[in-house]
Amino acid sequence: MAAISVDLMRELNAPITTAAYFMAAREAMSRILEDRSGLMHACEAETSMMMAAYPELVDADRFGEALGAAFDVVASLVPTLKRFVSFEQVTSTGVAGDARRSSWDKGEALLAACASALADGLRRGEPWKASAFLSADRADAG
Repeated sequence: MAAISVDLMRELNAPITTAAYFMAAREAMSRILEDRSGLMHACEAETSMMMAAYPELVDADRFGEALGAAFDVVASLVPTLKRFVSFEQVTSTGVAGDARRSSWDKGEALLAACASALADGLRRGEPWKASAFLSADRADAG
């Protein structure tokens, strides 16, 4: 989304923003989750949110096998130089982390925490304030 947002902004002549909801709500999510402090793929968090939003898409009969290698999503976003690794190399099950602790209640709480974190950011003026992109010194200089 971040890559295409520049083209959309130019083509539509409209301000465009993208959001990583799981980054905005990291602290709140870590208080809800048992397995990890944040989101991975098909993990406790994602599976719980799917159970709350689209329960018909979650096959609870397969929870016994819903375990895979854990990785740190935040760390994977940070390095400037990256080596591509296919997801199959990360986890043979398609799960990163442990989805066996997923629940509808956690999903509801996670979705509410994410919505609240995004709304709080918007109320603070993010990302529209110039200071969101500039250091305090540059923002003061105008």
